[in-house]
Amino acid sequence: MVSFKACILVLLLGVAYGVEEKKPAATKRGLTGLGFPAGWPPAGAFNSGPWTPAAAPWPVPGISWPLAADVASLGNQAIPSHFSPPPELSLAKGAAHTIALQSAHAVNAAEVAAALAAAKEASAAAAIAQQKVQQAKEAVLIHQKIAAAKEAAAAAAIQRSEAAAATAAAIQRSEAAAAAIHRQEAAAAAAAALQRSEAAAAAAAAIQRSQAAAHAIHKTAAKAAAATAALNHVAGAKHEFAPWG
Repeated sequence: MVSFKACILVLLLGVAYGVEEKKPAATKRGLTGLGFPAGWPPAGAFNSGPWTPAAAPWPVPGISWPLAADVASLGNQAIPSHFSPPPELSLAKGAAHTIALQSAHAVNAAEVAAALAAAKEASAAAAIAQQKVQQAKEAVLIHQKIAAAKEAAAAAAIQRSEAAAATAAAIQRSEAAAAAIHRQEAAAAAAAALQRSEAAAAAAAAIQRSQAAAHAIHKTAAKAAAATAALNHVAGAKHEFAPWG
């Protein structure tokens, strides 16, 4: 910004110098306008050799620098009392001041605009970063929910498999119990059938024994009847043929 102002001032001074050079000699401003004679400073005043205290335009108290009062008096002597700054100089100074202020305002406005643009860009970047952070948080939450759902599904599947295994074991136990009961019932039925067959065999044997006893009794009765008949026959014959006596 300082270099820009310096460039503006140099440009204004160059313009003022060009305008002054184009004027007639009688209207020129400068050392002549300040009231100094046209032949001052004398030719070669600044090329007469090295500077010495004797060449100074003020009294030389030894080799020391002039006092402030001496400088002021010398200035008053060099500049006439009727001197007034030329209007071109005042105009150039005012224009330079105005341009410098405008340049400063323009530079400040540009800096403010650049700062605002940078702030907007930073705010937009911060908003984008915050949005990305929020999206990352949401993605993490979604992944956590998915993981929790998977864990819950796995736990439910394990529970279902355990319940199915328990049900299958219960079914196997019930089937084994039913088979045992069936075997017990079959064994009981077989035992009952065996008992019935044994009872039937015993009854058949008893019937056979009773039949054999009846047959034996019948035979004995027949024998007894035959013996009785024989006895009766003998007794009758004896009665018919009684002995002679």
